[in-house]
Amino acid sequence: FWFLYMNSGIDSEMDFNIITRVESHAVDLSKLGLPAIKEESDKEVQEQLEDVDDVERQTLSGERVSGIRASEQKKFKFDGTSKSRKLMKSSKKVQFDKKSTQKHELVPYERHYEDLWGAITRNIGKGFMLGYGGKVSVNVLFQLLNFIRGRKVNLDRRVVLQTARDYGVFFGLLLGINNGIMYQTRERWGKYGDKSKLNRYRGYLAGFLAGISLLWVPKESRKPIIIFAHVRALELQYRMAARRGYVPCFEDADTLLMSLASASMIHSWLFSPSSLDPSYVKFLSIQVPVPLPIVDALARMQAGLPIDIVALNKIRAEMKVPLLTIDPLGYDKLPPGEIVHPGQTFLRFFTVSFLSGVKKALPVYLPVFTLPVLLFYPLSLVKAPVKTLSRTLSGVLRSTVFLALYCATGVSTITLLRQFGVTYTNLGRFAHISPAIAGFMSGLATLIEKKSRRIELALYVLGKAIEGRTLQLSRAGMLPNFEGADILVFMGSLSVIMHAYVRHANMLRPSYHSVLCRFFDADNRHVFIKSNDPAEKGEHNTGTDKS
Repeated sequence: FWFLYMNSGIDSEMDFNIITRVESHAVDLSKLGLPAIKEESDKEVQEQLEDVDDVERQTLSGERVSGIRASEQKKFKFDGTSKSRKLMKSSKKVQFDKKSTQKHELVPYERHYEDLWGAITRNIGKGFMLGYGGKVSVNVLFQLLNFIRGRKVNLDRRVVLQTARDYGVFFGLLLGINNGIMYQTRERWGKYGDKSKLNRYRGYLAGFLAGISLLWVPKESRKPIIIFAHVRALELQYRMAARRGYVPCFEDADTLLMSLASASMIHSWLFSPSSLDPSYVKFLSIQVPVPLPIVDALARMQAGLPIDIVALNKIRAEMKVPLLTIDPLGYDKLPPGEIVHPGQTFLRFFTVSFLSGVKKALPVYLPVFTLPVLLFYPLSLVKAPVKTLSRTLSGVLRSTVFLALYCATGVSTITLLRQFGVTYTNLGRFAHISPAIAGFMSGLATLIEKKSRRIELALYVLGKAIEGRTLQLSRAGMLPNFEGADILVFMGSLSVIMHAYVRHANMLRPSYHSVLCRFFDADNRHVFIKSNDPAEKGEHNTGTDKS
């Protein structure tokens, strides 16, 4: 759904929030048919990273477990009231402790499909229906959003079915190739266990080859999918490196990532807006608390370029302040803040900018938080109206304050740095650092958001920062640009994700793991526990796993 969502032409302000909201609410996921997931604290995650052995695999009754570590299976905390298919249901029966290992023994996995052809065709069919139906549903949802916003609604057949076939083929091939390879290599390489590197890296191979399916997605829609997969692959690589002790793992790393990503993104937005996605530039231009001619003047002043006096005087006439009569390069001779907030102190300007940001952000977040309630949980308004409304309003308020503070801090920090002498006249080209510092300070606003939402916000902005820097380096000739480079990036990113899913599942956040379990094959779906106790055979011997 996330892949389909990001490629359907919706405004970037909705893209910026719906994805992060879905990820941050485990209860919402449970009501969509996914398992209800208990979020783990940072302390628990740190204990997981320290607790996992890189070489030794956990065993049951002296036998090795194929695929996912038994210790990793213990790490995920699922609500017992809602399990995801047989995999989640089997967690009630499989107990990885000393008592259960005395009663149960591993038995060989049973076939998930009849043969390789069955594995490929069934997954292609299932993936095509999911991709096709999901795309159609998303297109209809966008028309509903247009209706709510008072825009023109177009339910023409061509609009509703737009690129649905392409996404059906893409997702069908993605599942067919990945799950087909996992099925075929399980018997050939799985018998060698961890002694075989081919067996250990089957997930890499399956994910890498499955990435070829992106060829069926229209070129203009590939970039969001690639960035989405790439930043999450980077997150997994960092988690696995932290588990090995190569990089530090600390509290509020998500906020630090948000600050660093914002520093790069805001720098690109000011000095090279064409390198960013046009819808995202439009979103920032709407949310920024000052008119665009002033934003352009800020960028030009920090770059030592002449400013547009005519455009600025039009704004100043509306603000009823004296017009500028200076040379286009004489802005550093003016009092600090005269260009950005004439007639206002810095504190007053920051306060007005924040309140203006709240007014602009509120219409963005109201549908983001209210639509899921109306569409998926309308009964909650009847059963617990006070609790539902208070939780919804709390989310709206928190996210509104975050976005308003994020934008107000960015612009205000640049003007404040100019008051302290960070200008082109004093520092030359080093004055370019001021937007980066402003972005870093803006990223700290994520501390207002829920902990579970911060990492998704950080990854989203990181994707935009990578997109901007990559295009800038490519234009400068510092990065190779050849046909099919985007496909290779996606193949590499997907290989990392699938390897983590198969071998290091505790590196995945529970919400992502539960989604992957519904569609992608992994060895732990073929591990069975059969009781040796006659009294319990009827309960534990469940037969073929058809999850």
